[in-house]
Amino acid sequence: MTFADLIEAQQERLIERWLEQVRPFAPREGLTREQRVDSLPRFLAELAHALRDPAQEGEPPDCDTISRAHGAQRHALGYTTSAVAHEYPLLQETLLQGAMEAGVTVQAREAILLARCMGVAAAEALSHFVSEQERGLRGESVAARQRAARDQAAEARARESEARLRAVLDAIPHLINFVDAQQRYLLVNHAYRGWFGVEPEAVVGRSVREVVGEENYGAIRPFLERALAGEETHYELPFVYRGGRRGHAHGHYVPYRGPDGQVLGVVALVQDITERHQLTAALQAARAELEVERERLQSLFEHAPAIVCTLRGPEHVFERVNPLYQRAVGGERPLVGLPLREALPEVVEQGFVALLDRVYQTGEPYVGHEVPLRLDRRGDGRLEDTHWTFVYQPMRDERGEVRGIAAFGFEVTEQVRARQQAEAATAEAHAAAQALEASEARLSQFFELTPDLLAIASLEDGHWKRVNLAMSAVLGFSEEELLATPFFDIVHPEDRPRSEAAAGRLAQGERLVDFEHRVRCKDGSYRWIAWYTASVPEQGLMYCAGRDVTQQRQAREAAEASRAELEAIFESLPDAVYVGGPGGIDRANASALAMLGYSDVAELNRNIATLAEQIQTRRADSGAFIPVEEQAFTHALQGTPDVQEVRIRHLRTGEERVVRASCAPIRVGGEVVGAVAINTDITERKRTELALQERVQFEQQLIGIVSHDLRGPLQAILLSVQGLLRTPALDTRTTRAAVRVQGSAERALRLVRDLLDFTRARVGGGIPLERRPLDLHALVAGALEELEAAFPEREVRLRTEGDGHGAWDADRLVQVLENLVTNALKYSPEATPVQVHTRGEEGHVLLEVHNAGAPIAPELLPRIFEPLQRATAELDRQGRSVGLGLYIVKQLVEAHGGRVGVRSTAEEGTTFTVRLPRGSPP
Repeated sequence: MTFADLIEAQQERLIERWLEQVRPFAPREGLTREQRVDSLPRFLAELAHALRDPAQEGEPPDCDTISRAHGAQRHALGYTTSAVAHEYPLLQETLLQGAMEAGVTVQAREAILLARCMGVAAAEALSHFVSEQERGLRGESVAARQRAARDQAAEARARESEARLRAVLDAIPHLINFVDAQQRYLLVNHAYRGWFGVEPEAVVGRSVREVVGEENYGAIRPFLERALAGEETHYELPFVYRGGRRGHAHGHYVPYRGPDGQVLGVVALVQDITERHQLTAALQAARAELEVERERLQSLFEHAPAIVCTLRGPEHVFERVNPLYQRAVGGERPLVGLPLREALPEVVEQGFVALLDRVYQTGEPYVGHEVPLRLDRRGDGRLEDTHWTFVYQPMRDERGEVRGIAAFGFEVTEQVRARQQAEAATAEAHAAAQALEASEARLSQFFELTPDLLAIASLEDGHWKRVNLAMSAVLGFSEEELLATPFFDIVHPEDRPRSEAAAGRLAQGERLVDFEHRVRCKDGSYRWIAWYTASVPEQGLMYCAGRDVTQQRQAREAAEASRAELEAIFESLPDAVYVGGPGGIDRANASALAMLGYSDVAELNRNIATLAEQIQTRRADSGAFIPVEEQAFTHALQGTPDVQEVRIRHLRTGEERVVRASCAPIRVGGEVVGAVAINTDITERKRTELALQERVQFEQQLIGIVSHDLRGPLQAILLSVQGLLRTPALDTRTTRAAVRVQGSAERALRLVRDLLDFTRARVGGGIPLERRPLDLHALVAGALEELEAAFPEREVRLRTEGDGHGAWDADRLVQVLENLVTNALKYSPEATPVQVHTRGEEGHVLLEVHNAGAPIAPELLPRIFEPLQRATAELDRQGRSVGLGLYIVKQLVEAHGGRVGVRSTAEEGTTFTVRLPRGSPP
C-alpha cells in the first residue's frame, strides 16, 4: 500500500481523528459535522492524486482554491486565526501518524510534497481569513473578544501540559537542568533544593559558577565548556554537597542546538553516586585483603615442611608443587604442566592414578598411611623404595564441582625402615627409634608452628586433647583454658545444632571438609572457622585442621549485599536496561521487558539480529531499517560506545516508539565480554519538539509577510499626508485630521520596523549594521531634541562624561535611545524628569536612562527583554504595544558587541544601562 492508497482507503478514519485533534479550536458548540469538515475530502483527494503523479513537484493546482474557500468559511463560522493556523499542521501530523501505524513508508518525495502542500494551504487559508477579518474588523469587536477568550483557553491548556511535564521533571531525584551559552540556568528541577538548599526559582537566571560553588565549578567547567562547543560529555568527579558533605557525582551533558545547528545551550543530568563510589572502594579493599591472604598461603605452601602439590582436571595435570615435593618426588624431572602419567610414569602401575581417579569422581578425600611408593628420583630408570603418609583432598570450584585434587603428605620411609629393621636387631631398633623420635619432633614442630588451627579432640567427652599455638592466638584462650573447656561450649548458639550433627557423622567415620561455624573468642567476639576434620572412631579421637575465614566471610557477605543493592537499583530504573552479547540478552529489567513487549528475559536470549528484526529497529529520522552491524549495541560489542535515536515496535501491541539507545562495552581484563544498553523513551519529546518547531516557523513566516506587505501602503499614506499638510489652503479641521493620520502612520511604520527587526533577529541571521565613527554624546543630544519636540510637556535631562567617540550605527543607536526614553516618559509621573547619562570609560561607553515611578514587577524582570513582553501589564498612555521594543533594543546592543541590563526598585526607580564597546565586536 502506498501513501496515496492509505489516504484514499482510510479517509473517513483520518478525518475523524483530525476532528478530534481540532475540536478544542471550534468557536462554539452546535456546529454540524459538515461545517467542521468543510472541504477536507476534496483537499485529500487532490493530495492523493498529486502523490501518485511522479511528475508532480509543486502543490496540486486546486489546493490553493480549496484552501482560500476554507479560510473564508472558517471566518464566517467565527474561528480564530490561531485555530485556522493549527488545522493544516494537525492534518499533516494525522496523515503521518496514520502511515506510521499502518506500516506504510512515506518516501522522501512524498514527504516534501506533503509539507509543501500543507504550507501553501495554511498560508492561503490564513491569507483569506485575515482579508475577511480586516473587512469586518470595525463591526466585530464583540466576536474578537470571544475569539481572544478562546485563544486564552487554548494557551491555558498548553500551560497545563507544561505544568505536567514540569511535575515529571521535579519527581526525578537527579539534577536536571538547561544551561544557556552564557552558562546561566534557564530551567532546573526541584532536586536543586535537596542538593544545594535553594529553591529552583532562585536558581533560574544565575550562573553555574554561582550556584555550585568555586570548587565544584572548577571540576565540571572543562566538561561544560566542551558541551557548549558541541561535544556530548560525561564525568565522574568528587563533589561538595549541601552542608559541606563531600561525595561523588556523575554528570551527562548533551548540547542543545537550534534549527541552524548552533549550540544554544546544554541539557544536563547529574546523579549522586557517592554510595556507589564507597561500595567500590570497600570492594577494592576486600580484594586487597584477599590478595594478602593469598600471598600468605603461598608463602606457607612454599615453606611447608610437608610435600604439597595440586593436580588439575581428570588427567591430573601438575598445577603447582612446593620445593620439598619437587626434591622428594620429582627429583630433577619437570612436573608442572604435565599429566601425572607423563611426569611420573612409574606410579601408574602402582595404583596411585586409580586412587586419584576415585577421589576426582566421587569427591571424597583419601588418607594414606605409610603407603609404599617406588620412585625414579634420579631419572635414570632405577626405582627407589619409599613410604608416604598423605591425604588426597578434592578441590571444588564456585559451583561445588570437583576441578582438581590437593595432595599433602610426609615421607615416612625412614620410620618404616626403622620399624622393619627393629624386628631384626636391637641396635637397628634403637636407631629406628631415634629416627622416629626425630620425625615426631618435626611433626610436633610443624603442629606448633603452622599458622592453621590444629587440634585433637575426644569424640566421647567433647574436650580438646591438644591444641596448637595458632588456635590459642586466634581465639585468645590459653592452651590450659581450651583443654578445660568442652568445644561445644564455645560454639555460637545458632550454629551448635548443626555442629553437634556434624560431630555425630564424624563418630560414624565420615570426614568434614570446609565445615564453617562461629567460635567464641575470650573477649566475647566470634570468629568464623572452616574445619577439615577426620576421625578415628577406634581411638575415640578426631583430628582437626582449621582456618580463620572471618574476613573472607565478611567480604563475601558484603559483596552479596552490594549485589542485592545493585540488583534493586537495576530493577527500579525507569529506563530500559539490557545486558548481553552477540548471542542475545541475558539480563534485562522490568522497564526493558515492558518497552519491547516481552514477558520474560528468556525470550530476549537469542541472536541480536533476530531481536532487531522482531522489534523492527529503524532510524528515528528517516524510518529506514538499520543493519545489525550498524546498530549501537553491535558497536558496543566491538568496543566502541555509541548513542543512537531509533524507532522500535512493541512486540505485542505493534505500537511504534522512538527511543534513545545508549550502549557501552563491558570489559574484563581489557577484553570486551559483552555490552550494556540503556534505552530512554523519547517519543513524546520528539512529538513536542516537532510541534514547537512548526509553530515557531509559522509565526516567523507570518510576521515577515505581514511586516513587508504593510510597509509600502503605510509609506504611501505618510507621503500623501505630508504633501497634504504642505497645502497652504487647509482649514483647521482638515489639518488636525491630517496630523492624526500622520501620527498614526508614523506609529504604524515604527511597528512595521520593529516587526522587520524582530524577523531579522529571529530568522534572518541578525540585524544589519552600518558602522561609522561618531560621538555618542552629540548623537544623544541631537536625538533628545527631537524627542523633546514630541513631548513638549515633559522634561528630559542629559549629563555627559568622558570621551564619547567610537564606531557605531548611528540610526540604530538613535532607535535604542528613542525606545528607552519613550518608555521612560510613558511609565513615569508627568511631574518628574527623565535622566539620560552618557559616560566614556576605558574601551567602552555607557548609556543610562532613568525614570522615577512604580518599579517593574520582579517576576517580569527576568523576561523583560524577551519578545512580546512589556514592563507592565497595563496599556501605555500612547496606545497599544506589542512588546517588541526592548527585545529589539537588546538585539541592537548585542549586535554592537555590547550588553543591556535593567534594575528597578520602588526607592531608586527604573534604570536601563547600555554598555557599548568602542570598536567592532569580537
